[in-house]
Amino acid sequence: PPSSPPSSSPSSSESSSSLPSLSPSGQSRHDTYTRKWGGREDLGNEDPANEHIIQHFSDAMRACARQGDIKAAEKCLRAMEAAGLTPGEKSYNKVLAACGRKGDLKEAQRFFSEMEERGISPTAKTYTAVIHACTRAGRLEAATEWARQMERRGLEGDGVSYGAIIHAFAKEGRFHEAEFWLERAKKRGAQLSAFSYNGFMIACGRFWDMFDGLKWLDRMIQDSVPPDNYTFVSVALPLARQGQLGAVLQIRNRLFEKGRAKIAGGADMDTHAYNCLLLALKASHPIRLDIAEDVLLEMVQNKVEMDSHTQKHIQSIEKAARREGYLFSRLKQGHFFR
Repeated sequence: PPSSPPSSSPSSSESSSSLPSLSPSGQSRHDTYTRKWGGREDLGNEDPANEHIIQHFSDAMRACARQGDIKAAEKCLRAMEAAGLTPGEKSYNKVLAACGRKGDLKEAQRFFSEMEERGISPTAKTYTAVIHACTRAGRLEAATEWARQMERRGLEGDGVSYGAIIHAFAKEGRFHEAEFWLERAKKRGAQLSAFSYNGFMIACGRFWDMFDGLKWLDRMIQDSVPPDNYTFVSVALPLARQGQLGAVLQIRNRLFEKGRAKIAGGADMDTHAYNCLLLALKASHPIRLDIAEDVLLEMVQNKVEMDSHTQKHIQSIEKAARREGYLFSRLKQGHFFR
C-alpha cells in the first residue's frame, strides 16, 4: 500500500483508471468488488487472485486484533480503501477488536463513529469490542451504557459482551452491579461462560471471605456452566496461599478425577492448576508428603509441563522430604528428584 493512503475510498472512475487489473478479463479491483467487503456475498467473481487479496487483508487484520495493534489494523483498513475495496462491518469489527484488546476507548469510539458515518450498521460483535475497550480501560459505567445502547437497538449480546462487564465489576468487589448484570444476561438468554463466575471467585479471595468463592463455584455448577482452566485457580488460590490444603483438595476432588475433568465440558488440570495444588501442599504444616507424591505421580502420568513456579514448589517439597527422611519410592528415578 502507498505510504499515505487516501482518507476515503476512491471513486469508481478513479479506480478504473489508476489501479492495475488483477483478473484475466482486465477488470480493476473496484470493478470486481462492487459491494462491501466482509463475506462471501462480497466476492464479485470467482477470480482466485482477487479472493486471495481479500483473504490476505482478513488474515492481517485478524492478527492485528489479536495483538491489540490498532495502528497496524487501521493501516490495513486504509490499504483496503487504496486497493479499491470498501471496508464493511467485519473489517471494522476487527479494528475495534484491536481497540478492545488494547483497552483504548477513545480509538474505539472513533472507529465506531466512522462506521456509522459510512452507513455501516454495527452488530453485537461491534458493541462487544467497544465494551471490552471500556472494561480494560476501567470505564465500567461506560461499558454498561454501551451494553444498554446495544439492547435498545435490538441487538442480542452474548456471554462475551455481558461476561466482560460481570467479570470487571466482580473483580473490583462491586458485587451488586456484577450480580445485576449476571441476572440481566441470563434473562436475555446469553450463554455465559466460566469467565463471568471466575470474577466472583477471585473477588472473594481479595475482598471478602475466601471461602465464599466456594458458594460461587456451587452457583456456577448449578447454572450448568462448565469450569474452564482458570476456575480451579480462581477459587483455590487464596486458600492455597493460606495453607488450607483440605479445602483445596475438596475443590479439586469436586472438579477433577486424577486431573481429568469430572464435569461435562470442563477443562482438565493444567500447569497452573497443579501449581496451585503444589502451593497448598508447600504452605501446609506439616507438608503431607504422601499426598505430594500422589500429585507428582499424577503429573507424570498426565504429562504436565513444568514452569519455573512448578520447579520452585517441587524444590521446597524435596527439601521437606529430605528433612523427614521420606523416600518417594513410587516415583521413577529422574522424574523430579535426583
